[in-house]
Amino acid sequence: MNIKTGRTWFLLGALVWGLFQPLGAETYESLGVINTKNWADYISNHLGFLYDSHGCLHFTPSDIYLLVKTVPKGAKLTIKKYGAIEVPAGYRSVPYFRIQVSTEADVKKYAETFRRGETRLVVYPGLGQLFILVDDKPLVKVKTMPGPSENYRLVFAANNKNGISWDSSLSTPTDAGNYSILGSTAHYLSNTYRDITIVPWGGWLLKQKGHWVFQDDNNKWYQAPAFIGSDLEQPYGWQENNYFDINVDKRGRITAARWGGNDFGKYALLWTADGRTKYPELGYAEGQLLYEQTILIKDLADLLTMPGADSLKACIDRNENFGVYRDVYNFFLSRGEAPSDQLDPVSCSYVRLFNGFRLSEADQANIDEQALKAFKAYRAGKLPARPAVRQRTLGLYAFIRDYDLVFDKNAGWYAMVKDDWDFFSDLRAKLRRDHDKYGPYAAANRLLAVEKALNDRLEFRLVRPPAPQK
Repeated sequence: MNIKTGRTWFLLGALVWGLFQPLGAETYESLGVINTKNWADYISNHLGFLYDSHGCLHFTPSDIYLLVKTVPKGAKLTIKKYGAIEVPAGYRSVPYFRIQVSTEADVKKYAETFRRGETRLVVYPGLGQLFILVDDKPLVKVKTMPGPSENYRLVFAANNKNGISWDSSLSTPTDAGNYSILGSTAHYLSNTYRDITIVPWGGWLLKQKGHWVFQDDNNKWYQAPAFIGSDLEQPYGWQENNYFDINVDKRGRITAARWGGNDFGKYALLWTADGRTKYPELGYAEGQLLYEQTILIKDLADLLTMPGADSLKACIDRNENFGVYRDVYNFFLSRGEAPSDQLDPVSCSYVRLFNGFRLSEADQANIDEQALKAFKAYRAGKLPARPAVRQRTLGLYAFIRDYDLVFDKNAGWYAMVKDDWDFFSDLRAKLRRDHDKYGPYAAANRLLAVEKALNDRLEFRLVRPPAPQK
């Protein structure tokens, strides 16, 4: 599968908001549609799997944003044991936090409510839910992905030729206990994973005087880690790490990009057991998930602003990524039989195995023998008793499962647009009418304006046109 990261221009973003410049007393329907839809809930519900952790709590990007912006330092945090799956009666009707919030004013209101009262967070790992209580009254809840219910060893790669590449540390359950919130950050710097976290998520990387440098949180520039520089020197499309807003010169060489490879994403919630030092576990949106959301929003903005016919097929045909998502959707519909030259054959083989689809001789050659053995043992309920062997078996099963989860995400993004095309095509028409009022602005400017608008709404900011210039 080859999902493109999209290209933009380094300074173009500063030019786009003229597209929403009001003229006289005219109203612009597209802004009303964008502002009234709860994009944070809509996109969060379609992001799919939040990705396993080594024991930390994973959230959607919009949910961790809400937690970081509202939960005060010192709030109590209780993490239950995995077997605790019965919640008090008063918890059952509590609404999801992101459904209750529409604007920045709502975010501030909850932050003030949590600050004024005695705020407590209660996590039920077995249910995948976090409840927020104020003065012992449950107010809202958030979905979360805790660590696995039992230890396993993460697999990075597995094939018959090169063997299995294992993570050096175990993925473990989230630790039960009583804690307090130590604080939050918009850039978590991990001592263990310093090289991949020293560059802020979304931070710019530029090549200056033969060296790759990155922009930190204070807009200062420092030399980037060597592995990032080497990766960016590869031909465009061959990068091993996640980047977006990639700028390429006339020779096809990357000159600038934004970093999407920080595993801890953009926001993190920290807690402590002793009131002073950070606990090893934390809450965040997995960097891969935030990257996927970023690319999904770029693709949606493209579908909403591209010139040409308005039919679903016509628009999907003109967006490379959604063309891939459609192929994955059809792959599932056909039980793995629909042909596609856009899907990775090895990935297809593992997804066929996981779903019980027919396996060809090529599929059987693609599937690692040890992974297949672990898969069969797991499905038969015959996990090894020895802890080390059991952990590797669970890791190999998770490795196969993750292929299916990624395919499921991609198919779900196409299904989302397909099922809601009436909404998207109506918004597309409204955007075109509104943008046409301003004159012949380039399609790239229109795309960036809509992309920024949707990203603003994912953090509950209303889209407002700038005040008329005097």
